[in-house]
Amino acid sequence: MAGFSNIVISGNLTRKPELKKTPSGLDVAEINVAVSTYKKGAPDNQQTTFYRASVFGARAENAAKYLDKGSGVIVAGQNLDIRTYTKSDGTTGISPEFIADNWTFAGRKGDSGGFTPSDDAAAGKAKDVAPVDIEDTINLDDVPF
Repeated sequence: MAGFSNIVISGNLTRKPELKKTPSGLDVAEINVAVSTYKKGAPDNQQTTFYRASVFGARAENAAKYLDKGSGVIVAGQNLDIRTYTKSDGTTGISPEFIADNWTFAGRKGDSGGFTPSDDAAAGKAKDVAPVDIEDTINLDDVPF
């Protein structure tokens, strides 16, 4: 039986996406999303998890063009992988990473939600991206993690 994984997160970008190219010439942008959860009665009351997602093709171009640090996004994807690394203080950290199939605006940090573009033409360009079957557009050997 074949396995299946699906992930949907909602949070704020920790930095502006940077557009790069894979060895085969496909556009790719890495987006870093902070997702905060609140636990009533917990000493800190807030826990933040940082996710890394790779976006490909036209969606990568639009992410680099329209998203900025602090942008609220909802990201849907697949193939969640948990990487471990050594922090500068010597402790071990984890980094959840996945391939993003799609993303959408979700407002800026502190907003009540929604996306209000300053340029209606720019918003129209972002909405006009045709759906893409991610499996037909990427080579899994090009995924940076």
